[in-house]
Amino acid sequence: SSAEQLVERVSTYQLTLQLSGMLALLVGMFLIFNAVSVAVAERRREIGILRAIGVSRRATVTLFCLEAALLGAVGAALGVLLAGPLAAFTLDAMTPTVDRMFDPIDSPRPRIGSTLAAVAIAAGILASILAALVPALEASQVEPAEAVRRDRGSARLRGRRPWRTLAGSAVFALAAALAAFGPAIG
Repeated sequence: SSAEQLVERVSTYQLTLQLSGMLALLVGMFLIFNAVSVAVAERRREIGILRAIGVSRRATVTLFCLEAALLGAVGAALGVLLAGPLAAFTLDAMTPTVDRMFDPIDSPRPRIGSTLAAVAIAAGILASILAALVPALEASQVEPAEAVRRDRGSARLRGRRPWRTLAGSAVFALAAALAAFGPAIG
């Protein structure tokens, strides 16, 4: 029947959206991994000093994981705040296509409940901690005497400016937004 075909097609779209969400989560984890790796490289000397004054390896891992958890909580909370308006925008954009391809439907407005918001924030924090774990473990392996000495590799990293990374990220985000909202190709 027509209703069964519609349910089958919509479930295919739903699966595609879920896979896209998982891919976005993995990309986010990769970005967190890179950010924490850079933070470890830039703070190598400071980590060495902390280790020299008696901070344990476990405490070093905990510090980097807590930092990642805090950033993950902020990012997840922003994501939850933006999820409703972005979902409504996407629904408004997709409804005419679904109506044209299948049957006109009256779709409910997206609503982010407290349970979903709590699960999303918990998932964001957990993903951040998991992504930061490997660089945090590397930070705990820093030998105090070796890290306090200035070597050319860490001096090169210290010379970088964080605003350059932020500016580059902003340019890529703007390009992605323009590509997403631009006209369809073909």
